Amino acid sequence: MSLKIRILEGNSYPVIICDHCGETITDAEGGNTVWREPLKGGRSEGQLYTVQHTHKKCNWEFMNRRFPEPNDGTWNWMSHELQDDLFMLLVNTRYDAKEAKRKMGWTERITWE
Repeated sequence: MSLKIRILEGNSYPVIICDHCGETITDAEGGNTVWREPLKGGRSEGQLYTVQHTHKKCNWEFMNRRFPEPNDGTWNWMSHELQDDLFMLLVNTRYDAKEAKRKMGWTERITWE
């Protein structure tokens, strides 16, 4: 699973780890969300898929190493840009930026890598 908690200066922060190289994804524009989706039967409403996250530079190598067998036509790799998925996650959870900023005032002390 690529979502982890990192402890910095005694505080806990969520981070996204590349499922290929194991490094932190520090730039949302440089990351992807990837998953395998079956082709037969199509998509069904409410279906859930397990996702992985990669740096864009690691994406193809990750997919080829993770599932090196030839594609038999029953599944396909799918992907989204990480920045788009993060935005949709905020929308889907009804994120309120002003309320979050009020509650998390201490985040102004964060020194990013």
